[in-house]
Amino acid sequence: MKDHLSPCALIYCLFFLTLNGQVETIFPDQPDIILVQTDRLDAFQNLEAGNYELALEQFDQLLKEKPNYISALMGKAKSHLQSGQYQEAYDTYLKVLAKDPSDHYSLKGIGNAALFLDQADIALSYYKRALVFKPSDAQLYEAIAISQMCTNDYLNAAESAKMASLMYNKKGIEAPYSLILAYFSYAQINDKENMQQVLSYGKKFNFKQRWPTPVVQYIKGEINASELISLVQSEKEEIEAHTYIGLKLRLNEQFDESEIHLSWAKDSGRNDILETLIAKHILRQS
Repeated sequence: MKDHLSPCALIYCLFFLTLNGQVETIFPDQPDIILVQTDRLDAFQNLEAGNYELALEQFDQLLKEKPNYISALMGKAKSHLQSGQYQEAYDTYLKVLAKDPSDHYSLKGIGNAALFLDQADIALSYYKRALVFKPSDAQLYEAIAISQMCTNDYLNAAESAKMASLMYNKKGIEAPYSLILAYFSYAQINDKENMQQVLSYGKKFNFKQRWPTPVVQYIKGEINASELISLVQSEKEEIEAHTYIGLKLRLNEQFDESEIHLSWAKDSGRNDILETLIAKHILRQS
């Protein structure tokens, strides 16, 4: 880490992007630990607390005093990203990358911003660059899978999702989202054999009874669409449920019914939720 001052303190910055509650966390955008000057903790504390507007003001002040303060620049980029200012986040991460072209976190951050700007091809290119510097990053493989789904590269999306699942499992982390992405990627190319293999693989795991386990149960036919909807506990989960119901109905060639659910997710206006992006993409292909 460049340009940090003494004395220093460790501040933990959590990334959520409305993805809270997922078993595996998609799209972390910077290191978990940031070194900052003790009398300048407020910006990072406000970022952690979700006070993004105030955090941005404080990061801007820090950067006026010390333009090469990488921690502050990363904090500013993350504040933009978490507050939904994706173009600003993209531009700020580029400034970090200009100072360090091999910075894994800024490459990933640019990918995150690009994906939510509905520029999946650009996101994919930056995720792949980030993977060069951290090839064991399961979250990156999952992000790549989503980007590939949104660029119609379903076969590679399935393989990327399976790789994410494998790497999560090596760390003892449950990864139902990875299996869901792999299943529906194969579904888009009607690869029934591999779809069944994904389900068989999933049976090896006794996922905890929390979201998105009900989605897995729905895919397996253990619960129906109405039961899945009844189990949601947040707007994010409801958008996910409608998206995956729509994808399964599409698989069963119930296209009119599928469009109702996918349109519900698209019309939610929550472009910060990954399933909304997937729903929008599938509808564009219909």
